[in-house]
Parts: sequence; C-alpha cells; structure tokens
Amino acid sequence: MKRGMSPEEVRDVLGVAGRHEFLVRRAGVTVRCSSVLVSPAHYRLYCVFTNERLEKVVLRPRYPHEIGEQETVRQKFQAVWLSHDPWDRVKVVMDATNILSDEGIRVLRSWSRSAGGYKDLPGFITAWLIAAPVAVPRDVVMSLQYGELLRKYDPGSIELGTAREEVERIYGSAKVCDAEGRCALMCYYGDDQWGAYDPELWVLVGFDCDSVVAVFGGDFLNWPRLEELLREKGAGGGSRSAE
Repeated sequence: MKRGMSPEEVRDVLGVAGRHEFLVRRAGVTVRCSSVLVSPAHYRLYCVFTNERLEKVVLRPRYPHEIGEQETVRQKFQAVWLSHDPWDRVKVVMDATNILSDEGIRVLRSWSRSAGGYKDLPGFITAWLIAAPVAVPRDVVMSLQYGELLRKYDPGSIELGTAREEVERIYGSAKVCDAEGRCALMCYYGDDQWGAYDPELWVLVGFDCDSVVAVFGGDFLNWPRLEELLREKGAGGGSRSAE
C-alpha cells in the first residue's frame, strides 16, 4: 500500500473491504476510515482516507492499562485512547503515527513473526488480513437473519450530506438520540433486540439541520453512551428518541 491510493485500490491489495469506522469532515476535508483485523497477530489496522485518497495507516489505539512498561517500540506506533467520545477518538487516530514507513514495516514484520505469521509483509497481509469477525449464531435461520441485519445497518450505506429522511428510510427510526455532543443531534440506529450487546448492529449518525455530518461505527460508536441512553429509554428517562 502507498499514500494516494483510492479505497478501491486498497481493497484490492488487502482482499477485503474492511469495517467502517468513521466518516467526518475536518477543516473542509472529507475523512473516511475503515479497518481490517490482522490474524493471527490479532491487531487492527485503520486505513485513513482524505478526500478518497489513502493518507495513512495506523494501528488501532489501545487503552493505557493495555500497554506494558517495556513496550516502548510499540508505543511509538500505537496511540492511546483518551475516551469513548467518537470525536476525541477521531483526533487520536488523525494524530497517530503513520506505519507506512520503513521502520513501521519492520515493526509489523516482527509482530507477525512472533505471532506465527509470514516473514514477508506483502505475503503476510494478503494471506492473513481478514474482515472484522462477528459472532455467528448457531442456528442457520438465525444466522441468515443476523446477516440481513448486518447488511441493513451497514454504516457505509450513507454519505455526508444525506438527508435524515433518507437515512431513516434505510435504517428505520432511530432507537435513541442524544443532544449532547458536537453535532446538533447524534442518533443511534440499530437492532435493540439482536444488537443490544453487539456493536456490529449499530450505526451512530450525526446530524446538523437534518443533514448527515458524521457517520460512526465499530470502535467509534461510544458504546457506553448508547447503553446509558437505552437504559434511560427503558426506564422512561429523558433520552431523546426519534419521532
């Protein structure tokens, strides 16, 4: 991979489309991020595109307690989450070190070898990069239903500027909305039965004047806030649900 590649070119190199993480506009620039899980090393890579061109590739940040005292090399290439707020997380990713460098490639090679992967990074990537895993129910019928829900709540189905009416035609009515945050309204769309504990079945959409200004999924959902809003809704609290 190299800087300037399109999302389609990156997908062809990796062999997978990746999982949607966020789509926002920063300083007049459209920023899109998707991620892939590296197996067997079990670390996630974020591919960050600005105006539909690959800007950087970064390692998924970790929480402070996950980083050991001796991991100085990894700390250089792996940022640390500061909160669950999606906008804070976007900033962490944008400020993180780009691993598309000679030193970054060497570090990835060493991790892949220690995890049992191939020694040569290109072969390692094409052989071991897989899409985000999901928990597949045992029953075949339930599995089909789950697959349908994954397709329905695909964060990649909408773009910046999409009207709220169109968003709700695709996802249905928002389960809960939040007036707290940097957008006029943040709405969670998903399945509160199947997906009550599954972030793969939720999308967080930011609106301003009923137009999409941000789309979050995956690691950027702010899951603790969603759980709080769902509890308030269940208890008849004051969380704002869509009408």
